[in-house]
Amino acid sequence: MEEDRKILRSYNKLKNFEIKIYRLGNTTIPFPVPITTTVYFVVALIIIAIIDATIGIHINFIYKYVALPLSIAYIAKNKKIDGKPLHKYLLRLIQFQNIKKSKIERFEIRENLESFRFIERF
Repeated sequence: MEEDRKILRSYNKLKNFEIKIYRLGNTTIPFPVPITTTVYFVVALIIIAIIDATIGIHINFIYKYVALPLSIAYIAKNKKIDGKPLHKYLLRLIQFQNIKKSKIERFEIRENLESFRFIERF
């Protein structure tokens, strides 16, 4: 298997580098799988298993445990909300909901603002 080398012109691309899985144990996978997609698949599979155990989803086994988690993982991987990946958006949303109210209330809301003008100085 040939190693794909990528030229990094800036350090910004280095932190966005995607880790991929090429083999499981001694068996090679036909195509590399990104680790974030694998995590999304496993989380979706666990959630579907919990829902199936409590409520009961009456669809085919292949659709329930393969197609549905794969589609959820694909959508979660490719969909960006406000330019952020889904897991980072949900993490920031939870952090925002748990912020103390005193941090938000220290800002004043002014209804009537006087008109002002910016002066350019060179």
